[in-house]
Amino acid sequence: MSQSGIFREKIARLATIVAIIILLSCQPYGCVPITPIEKPTEPSTEYSQSEARLDPIPRYGGTVLTAQRMPSNRTRAYLWAKNMGTLVAYETFLRRHPDGGDANHFRREIRKKFVPADKDWQEAWLLYSQLETIDGAICDPEEGLIIIGRPGKGRLPPFFYEDLIAALRCTMAGEKVGVTMNRIFPARFAQPVDPSKPPYEAYETSVDFLSNKLWNTHLAYILFEGDRMLKSLSTGFDIFRGEPIRASVPGFATQIEMEAESPAIDVKGSYQMEREYGRVWIELTSVKINTTETKNAAVFADFQMDVRAESEYMPPRKFAKHLQDHYSDYADEFPIFGEVERAARIVAIARWLRQTYPSVTEKIVAESYEEVEVFVPQVIRARWDKTYESSIKISGLIGGVVFPYVNEYQIDPESKVADTRLAEVQSTVLESRPYQGAIAWLVPFGEQEKDKYIAWNVAVSKDTTLETAQSVSMATNDKGRLHMQ
Repeated sequence: MSQSGIFREKIARLATIVAIIILLSCQPYGCVPITPIEKPTEPSTEYSQSEARLDPIPRYGGTVLTAQRMPSNRTRAYLWAKNMGTLVAYETFLRRHPDGGDANHFRREIRKKFVPADKDWQEAWLLYSQLETIDGAICDPEEGLIIIGRPGKGRLPPFFYEDLIAALRCTMAGEKVGVTMNRIFPARFAQPVDPSKPPYEAYETSVDFLSNKLWNTHLAYILFEGDRMLKSLSTGFDIFRGEPIRASVPGFATQIEMEAESPAIDVKGSYQMEREYGRVWIELTSVKINTTETKNAAVFADFQMDVRAESEYMPPRKFAKHLQDHYSDYADEFPIFGEVERAARIVAIARWLRQTYPSVTEKIVAESYEEVEVFVPQVIRARWDKTYESSIKISGLIGGVVFPYVNEYQIDPESKVADTRLAEVQSTVLESRPYQGAIAWLVPFGEQEKDKYIAWNVAVSKDTTLETAQSVSMATNDKGRLHMQ
C-alpha cells in the first residue's frame, strides 16, 4: 500500500474512533439521536422523522444549501437562487437582498410557483401573502376566522397559509412554539482552515423544537433562521455563507468584540479565569389584545418581542440589549427578524382563536388542504472564534426563539383600527367584501389610502368536506407543492 493510502487509512480509523467517542458522550435530543457514519454523504431526498439518521454533513435547509452556498455577489446570488428554483433559495436571497427589482422578481416567483391548487385560493394568495403586519382577527360561527393585517414595507418574503396551520396545530396540542440550540459538541469532521482568516475551533450544535408539531414546517424554518441569524451576528460570522457578517445599525458590535474590550472581571469584582458568553435568545414577552364583550373581534393593543440574555458577564447582556433597543432597525436590515415577529403574531392569534372558538380552530385544521414541508436540520455547523483568545476560556453561545403563552385580554370595544371602533370592525370587514365567498380583499378602515387593510377569510367553503379537502391535498402534492426545500 502506498504512503498516501496508509495515511488515508489512519485518518479513517481516527475519524471512526472520534465518532464513537462522540456517540457515547452525546445523549439523544429531539426525537433522533446523533448517528455518525464513516464518510460524508449527500442526504437522502426522502426524509422520515421516525426513521431518520443524521448525516455527518449538517444539512442546512436541505441539500441545496449545503451542496452550493449562495455567492456574496448580488448578481451571482440572483443566478444561484434562480437556478436552484426552491422556496428556501428564493427566501434566502430575499433575506440578504430584500430591495430592488430582482427581489420583487423572486416574490412574484414564489407567488407563481408555490400556489394553492384551488383557483379561488390562487387569487386570494396574491393578496394575503402580502401580509407583513398582523393586526388582529374576527371570527363568528358562520364566516369562520378572518385575519386582518397590512402589507407593511414590502420587504419580507410572502406570508404562508401553512404558518397559521402549524401554529393552530401546536395550540390544539397544548405545546409550546419555539426552537433552541442548547447543546454544543466538537465537529465530527475536520473543516478546512483558511490561513487568511482568524483561527477558530469548529463545532456543531443541536437544533431542538419545543413541539413535535413544528418539525419540517415553514414556521419552524422561520424560527430556526431567526435563531441562526442571532448567533451569526453575535459572532460576526455567517457559517452558511462562510463569510463575516456585520450590521450597519449604529453602535453594533459582536459579542467577541465586546469580550475583547471588557476586562476579565465577573459581577462580583473578582478575576474570572474561565469566562463563557452565556445564553442569548428572542422571546415573546407581552401580548395584550383588545376584544369585544362577545369576543368576536380581537386586535393587538401591545406586542413585545425581547432579546434576552442569561449570563453573569456583560458582553452577552450588552449585545442583547442593543439588539432589543434597535429591533426594528435590525429587522429593516435583516428581514428575518421581521418574519419572526410576524410569526409570533400569528401564533398569538392562533391561541386567541383556540380559546374563544375551539370548534372553528378544529374545522380549519381538519380541512386544511395543504402542508408545505421545509426541511429543518437537527445539527448545524457553528464555531468558537479564537481571535481574542488569551488565558481565559472561550466558550460558545446558546439560545433560541421562544413564544410562551403570554396572551392577555381586555374588553375594550371603543379601541380603534385606524378610524374604526373595534365594535364596528366586523361589520366594516364584511360590508367591504366584494362578493360572497371572497377569500381575501381590501378593507378601508380610514379615509387615507394607507388605512386600507387586508382581510383574509381562512375558513374554507361551507360545502367543503374533509374528503374533498384530502383530494385537493393529493392533487397539490402531485404538483410538487408539499415537498419544497
